[in-house]
Amino acid sequence: MSAGDIEAKFDVSGLPRAVRRYLARMAIDHVIMMNGMGGGHWFPNSNIESLLDALEAGKGATHAEVMASAKGDVWYFREAPPRRSH
Repeated sequence: MSAGDIEAKFDVSGLPRAVRRYLARMAIDHVIMMNGMGGGHWFPNSNIESLLDALEAGKGATHAEVMASAKGDVWYFREAPPRRSH
């Protein structure tokens, strides 16, 4: 397993939004730390409401170079792939 394979996964079924927010922040922190990422613009009190909205709608989103996706009530967090340059 390489560093880029580090992932956080949570089943959020039935959890209130405040707990989902807390878990998402913990997951972002975990992925950044375990992958040795600089963290960029990540702070534990960063606004992640748009990320939560996307996940709750079953969509993916990226925050602080961490890609989050949802498959039903299970949320996944991992290092985002490098951006393509033109």
